[in-house]
Amino acid sequence: MSNSDRLLVVDNNSLAGQTQLQEDSIVFLKLDRRSHDREVHSSLDQFRLSLRGVHPLSPPSPRNFGSHPASVPEFGPDHFISNLPYQKLGPGYPKLMKSRDMGAAKHIKNLFKSKKVRLEDRYELVGRSLGKGLTAEVLLAKRKEDGRLVALKIFHRTKGQEYEIQLERSLMTKMAHNAMVELIEVIEEKKRTVFVLEYMNQGDLYNYIESNGTPSQAQTAAIMTSILTVLSHLHTRRVAHRDVKLENIMIDRTPEGDITAKLGDYGFAARDDGSGFYTMCGSLPYSAPELVAGKRYNHRVDIWSLGVVLYILLSGTPPFRSDGRRSMTQQIRSGKYEFNETHWAGVSTTARDLVSRMLEVDPGRRITAEEALRHPFLQPQSPQSPSGRDALVASAA
Repeated sequence: MSNSDRLLVVDNNSLAGQTQLQEDSIVFLKLDRRSHDREVHSSLDQFRLSLRGVHPLSPPSPRNFGSHPASVPEFGPDHFISNLPYQKLGPGYPKLMKSRDMGAAKHIKNLFKSKKVRLEDRYELVGRSLGKGLTAEVLLAKRKEDGRLVALKIFHRTKGQEYEIQLERSLMTKMAHNAMVELIEVIEEKKRTVFVLEYMNQGDLYNYIESNGTPSQAQTAAIMTSILTVLSHLHTRRVAHRDVKLENIMIDRTPEGDITAKLGDYGFAARDDGSGFYTMCGSLPYSAPELVAGKRYNHRVDIWSLGVVLYILLSGTPPFRSDGRRSMTQQIRSGKYEFNETHWAGVSTTARDLVSRMLEVDPGRRITAEEALRHPFLQPQSPQSPSGRDALVASAA
């Protein structure tokens, strides 16, 4: 929501109908000089009633505000608003202001207007491309204000693309999570939209493996825990990512060698309204059986895709390999893969078990993100903790 959208100027008669408000919205009540406080309080009561069901907390009783002075001091938005006579309707409610001086309302609205920002004013390109897809290019840049490195995802908008960009923007904003690549800000220009994203210094997991080899089982468990945490966050809100793969898991490494994994690229993410999805999307090697079969599917396709990622991290090879699309589709639909000891020697029984539960053909029997987070392979191991087959037996007991 832009700053200008947060302010709503209404009169006494239309106050009760304003229900589409956010927690940080500000309602400025325009009063006729002859309005009586009794009329205002009646409208306030209707306003509170209209908010019930949208804002669950009970509002306080009405108060008399008094009128706003005719002269409006030149304060910044926060200072200015805090010095206005207003009533906050309670935690989780919008603020409500009233004044008989509409010059004050105009002044506030001007303070809240978003200023146009040019990309070049805030960021300096470092000169390195971080990747390029069908709809956007990602460039490395430095924020001029503090020197912070960021990733600029630049969409050169085409007709009809605006809606998809806004969907991705909205989802990343509303579903923000510390295991999601952070959307720092969005800059709108005449012909392009720029997502300013958190920069992950090791790039995506695919390139990380190419440069460093497959991670240890402990590192793999840490990566899986991070991605499962954000998938659990999305799935409980009925959102499916629909494009989980090595290239969309971003890695950052500290000077001490610790790595952090975050899930990025929400271009295919969508909310399930209860009827599921039919759209064919994502990458075939990571696609779930129900998706490639053209059946209705839901967020559990993400678990299958992450199961493919886990298989690759543990063995260095993909579970489904074929030169042709049709042959690979058949392998995926049948769920035929194997733990070839050439690649799986030394991989624990608990790790193999988690792979099997994630690569379950039947989505109804497939492990959920919450269940996977409780799997023995992802639990911290102490010297006294059982491992391998013993851990599975202990977890089933």
